[in-house]
Amino acid sequence: PRALSLARGLLGAFPESPACQFYAGTLELAAGDPAAAARILERAAQGQPRNVPIRLNLAVAYLKTGRPAQAQEQARAVLELDPNNGQAKAIVGAGR
Repeated sequence: PRALSLARGLLGAFPESPACQFYAGTLELAAGDPAAAARILERAAQGQPRNVPIRLNLAVAYLKTGRPAQAQEQARAVLELDPNNGQAKAIVGAGR
């Protein structure tokens, strides 16, 4: 919880920072709040659309909030950037 608190503080201080968005979103996801994670990671993905970890975490957040089509979209985008990404392949494969 301390790391999440710090990340939230940094995000408040630097709301447009993709790095702060990534860390805050990732920690929200790890803390069990995928809806908050998705909101934050969506902004991060807009700022850094070629960032694989952001898009993967966003895909997981979408899965955990019951949005499989959006998760698949993010996973396919990851595979365009990293064709051998096992996590993205698993997400895409789960939707078939």
